[in-house]
Amino acid sequence: MRSLSYCKLPLVAAFLLLAQAAAAQFARDDAASRKIREAIDSHYLATNFDKAADVLSGTIAACADQCSPQVLARAWMYLGLVRGSGKNDLVGAKEAFKKALELDPAVELDGTLATDATQQAFVEAGGAATKPPPAATAAAEPAPAEPEKPAKPAPEPPPPAPEKEQPAAEDCPPNFPGCGDGGKQTAPVDAYAKNWIGLHIAQDFTFVGGSDVCTQNSQANDDFACYYAGSRSGAYIDEPYPGVESNTTLVFATTRLLLSFDRALTENLLLGARIGYAFGGGPPSGRDVVYEGRRIASVVSEGLAFFPFHLEVRASYWFGSTPLAKPGLRPYVHLGGGLAQVDAKIGVTVKDCGLVEVPTDPEYARLYAACADGSLDPNDQHLREAKLDAWKKLGQGFVTIGGGAVYAFTSDLGLQLNLNLMYTLPGSGVVLEPSLGAVMGF
Repeated sequence: MRSLSYCKLPLVAAFLLLAQAAAAQFARDDAASRKIREAIDSHYLATNFDKAADVLSGTIAACADQCSPQVLARAWMYLGLVRGSGKNDLVGAKEAFKKALELDPAVELDGTLATDATQQAFVEAGGAATKPPPAATAAAEPAPAEPEKPAKPAPEPPPPAPEKEQPAAEDCPPNFPGCGDGGKQTAPVDAYAKNWIGLHIAQDFTFVGGSDVCTQNSQANDDFACYYAGSRSGAYIDEPYPGVESNTTLVFATTRLLLSFDRALTENLLLGARIGYAFGGGPPSGRDVVYEGRRIASVVSEGLAFFPFHLEVRASYWFGSTPLAKPGLRPYVHLGGGLAQVDAKIGVTVKDCGLVEVPTDPEYARLYAACADGSLDPNDQHLREAKLDAWKKLGQGFVTIGGGAVYAFTSDLGLQLNLNLMYTLPGSGVVLEPSLGAVMGF
């Protein structure tokens, strides 16, 4: 007997070493099990299904090869349950169940949290049907007859069991287990971010063109400012030969960098603001200078500089049920107003009455007047062409309507495409302003 015991010692030692190696290999099992319980007890039962799914997905990723197949299978099983019973995503639930069963064919569905549809998805994925509760089994199988015994006094009936407390109405979204009577919800689920911040880049487009846009009258009354081409100081202060037509066309205008903040007043209505800075504004409007030849001799007035700031308030309506709580596409419409200036330019070639070449000063005055009123022959040898930049100055106030959509990667992070249709005042005009940015909720 002693010799047999000594012979068994190497086997025992080998068994202990194997057990320790297995424990070391699956060192994250305990932590993963705690995260699974957190996902279900803290988030799923509070109807925060997105958070529950995120915790389970993160646990699966963090396990790598340091969790046992059984623990990973449970994580996938509960992820399928969250998708199916919580988010009504039966296709996603079935995919998760298949992964769970591949890892552990013996994994069982938590029937206490599964809807009928989720249980069916588990069966279709290859799992076993949830067993009926013991009470139902006992009722289905008649108890064996017992031999008669002497009658005994009937025992006093036990006190009635307290009724099971039903979940509060706000914990009962449709199809959520344990709600009873179809799980009808009588209060909105408070599961979406109320505050949203964003960073956006916007590009302005507007229509520019017309007849004789660089005359002194047009610059004074039609919101144009004309400069010699490529210059931001050489204001065009003379008259051009009349009859210059410029086709009205949609052109690139200013570009803006915007910060946004929106506050959810309800699950569909947001009130917010955008502030920012515009780039690409033109030179001042109404600048007045004195020339000696083509050189600026003195500046009479610097004119009105471009207003680069963007200040906007808006209200937006988002379509759907609790749209701010769901990943995917979130469309909306908005209206608002604020302060901004939009500048855009086109190139114009004119016959510059200020550049007529004459032998004497008195002759210059006559030719200038004849050029300005169009009575001079347009092919007169004294006329000289000039290339100008005609800047259209719009704003500095505006009203806007528009809309857009956010593609939400998670419940609180997305990419936003917005379109402002703006009407500017007092420099009146229509501006299209698409913008693209990232938004985050908290």
